[in-house]
Parts: sequence; C-alpha cells; structure tokens
Amino acid sequence: MSRRTLDTIVGIGVGLLLLGVLLAAVAGTSARARQALPASALVAATPSGEEAPPRPATPTEATATATPTPTLPSSPTPTPAFTFPELTRVRPQPATRGSTLTVVGRGGLPTGEAGDGAAFVEFPLWLDDQQVGVLSCYAGACTASIPLPEEIAPGEHVLRTDGGATLTFSVTVATPTPTPIPLPPTPTPVPTPQATAHFWLERPIPPSATNTIARFYPYGSTGEGQYAPHHGVEFVNPLGTPIIAPADGTIVFAGRDDTVAVGPTTNFYGNVVVMQLDRQWNGRPIYVLFGHMHDIAVQTGQRVRTGDLLGAVGASGIALGPHLHLEVRVGANFYDTVRNPELWLKPRPGRGVLVGQILEADGTPAREALVTVLPMDEDRVAFYEYTYASEETPPDDEWQENLLIGDVPAGTWRVFADIEGAIVMGVVTIEDGGIGFIRLQAPPQGVPHE
Repeated sequence: MSRRTLDTIVGIGVGLLLLGVLLAAVAGTSARARQALPASALVAATPSGEEAPPRPATPTEATATATPTPTLPSSPTPTPAFTFPELTRVRPQPATRGSTLTVVGRGGLPTGEAGDGAAFVEFPLWLDDQQVGVLSCYAGACTASIPLPEEIAPGEHVLRTDGGATLTFSVTVATPTPTPIPLPPTPTPVPTPQATAHFWLERPIPPSATNTIARFYPYGSTGEGQYAPHHGVEFVNPLGTPIIAPADGTIVFAGRDDTVAVGPTTNFYGNVVVMQLDRQWNGRPIYVLFGHMHDIAVQTGQRVRTGDLLGAVGASGIALGPHLHLEVRVGANFYDTVRNPELWLKPRPGRGVLVGQILEADGTPAREALVTVLPMDEDRVAFYEYTYASEETPPDDEWQENLLIGDVPAGTWRVFADIEGAIVMGVVTIEDGGIGFIRLQAPPQGVPHE
C-alpha cells in the first residue's frame, strides 16, 4: 500500500469520527431544548395532520419538535388578558320552543393592558353540549341572544360558557303569555297635550361606524345592578372612531376634566367636550356632552355646524373600554340636569321610540321593573328593558316617562311589565320617526294577578 493511499484512508476515518462527535452534540442540544420549552411552545398535531388552533408563539418555536396532543375544543380560548364571565340571568322564564333567550352576565373585564384599552371580548356559549352562540362582554356587562330550536325538549337545560360558568333555565311547551290585568276603573291618563317630540340631534357617530345606542347600559339603568344609574347613553366603537357634531352650536368646554368637575367628580369623563345648541327648548338652553374621548378637535368658544368633527372615540376617564358617552342637559350645564338622550336623537329610518310610564298601584314610578316587548303575532321577546332605577336620572319635563326604548321598528307591539310580581299588559303602536306612548299600572291590592 502506498503512502498516499494510507494518508487518504486515515483522513477519511478522522473525518467520520469528527462527524459522529458533531451529530451527537447536536442531538443532545436539541433534546435539552425540547425539555426546556413549555408545553404551549410545542406544535400540536391532530391525527389528520392539521395544526391545532392557533396559540401564542415563542422565540424558540421554530426549533421545537411536533408533539401529538389530544384534539383541542373547537371553540377559541379567550385571551388571558380578560377574566372569565359569570352568567346571572335568562329572560324570558320559562322559555318556549322557538323563542329567543336573552342571556345576561357580568365579567370579561381586562386584567391588564389589552390593546389600546379595548374592553371587548366574546366567549363561546353552549346550550347543554352544543355551542349556540357567543356571550359578548363590554365594560363588565355581558349579553347574548340565543334562539331556541323548535325541537328542544321541555324541562331543565344548562347554559355554559368558558371558565366553567353555568346557568340553568326551564323550557315549556305552552306559550306563557301573561294574562292582562284589568286596570282600576279610572280614566287612563295620557301625556299632556304639550308633550311633543323634540328629535333635534343627528347621530354623533358617522353611519360608517356603529351609530346605534348600546342597550346593556341605557339612560337611567344600572346595567343589571352592576353600576350607578346611568346619566347618558353609550355608542360603542373602536378607538379613534370620529365623533361629529349632532347639531349647530357653540363649544362651551373642551379639554380634560382633571381640574373642573364636568361630571360628578374630576377625572370622570377624561377628555370631554360640551356644546350648547343654538336652539332653546321652552326658553331653556340645551347642552350636549361627549365623554371619554381619545382626542379633541375643537376649542372652547368655537362655533360648530352639524357634522363638524369634534374629536375621536376613546377610553379616557373612568371608561373601561373605548366608547362615546353622550348626555343631554336641560336648562343648565350640570350633572343633575340630564334627560334621556333618546328623546332628542332622531330615530333611525323605519323606527321610532317607545316611551312609557310604568307605575305602582299608588301611581308612583316603578323602579327597575322589567318590561318586555313582543310582536303582535309572535311569542318571542324582541326587546327587554328596565325602568329608571332612581330619581337621580329625571324624566322628560313633558312626557314624565320612566321607560324608554329607542329605535323600535315601526309597528304595533305588546308590552308586558312586571311590577312587583304583577304582570300588566298593553298594546302600543309606533310610527316611523315617531313616539309610541304607553302607561301601565299595577292593580290595587286584592285584585288577582299572575
């Protein structure tokens, strides 16, 4: 064997030895890396080979080895930046086949910074073992509308959402239409002849965004007992959505409320604008407040016309998420001179406003009485609302209402009021762009009721 051949054989052997050492080192490093990674960093594969639902990526994910895991639930898990909600109430009860359930809950609040202060989150909602919709939560209030299938069995059923919250409700076959209760033999009062509509305001949010009023926390309500009585209404929109002037007027305040208590205290509305309308009502000035703004595009003393830019939707002050808080103040620019803005905002096309007086047997306003509104030809709840919670949110000077539901489609409706256990029913017709008025009063003691 030649010297040259021997050198070649030795070189190949050394090369193979070094390659083996290198491969062993790489394998050991890869094993240690897999052991150090958390389970969430591993790529989970389903038996079909498809990726499992998306999960947060880690910097080392590209080097992780795929590890088979049990198939995950098909519903997405809400971001850990939010708490899980609880379910508190279902209406109507008992429910009937084919009707629509209104589910109410609380929670879903952010536990930390959640992207520009957003406080929206949706949680999958299951009826028994089938997912039927989502529970939408904003600012701690959660709602869902769930249509019940026609074939659902009578009896007890369970609603469930992420986090383990459950709520049991009943389904019946018969339609639980409340029996109308005869009113006391006195003339039915009606609004005074001077009671007129004063829809002077356009929507303060452009039609390209959400310019409908959020129903979970309307004027005079406590959000199912979670908050103080509400002095205005909410337009829920993403951060930065334009806010526009709803009428002609003059800006009387524009800035932060850290030194001036525009609301009940300082640092309440954050960035806030107040405008005085050019028009007066019965010789009294009208003010419109825009709270929790992200930024402000006007100055104190500036004249504005309908549609002018005032600023943008934000989450400043005590807001838990981005929205516009709108107030209407009559006679003076004070926190306690508010009136329901839905009696000043023009209804959307094809809709009107339901205004009601819901009274105890002695004629006093019923506080936080549940009112449900049903179509004339269907046994399903189309709207439900509670009457004003306290005198802290006064009624309109002429209508003297303690119930208001805005943007109700024009037509004829049945209205049921639960006044301390007495179910009273009436019928109201709402015209396009108009007001439908109803007055319901609990029967005197001794009159039977359901």
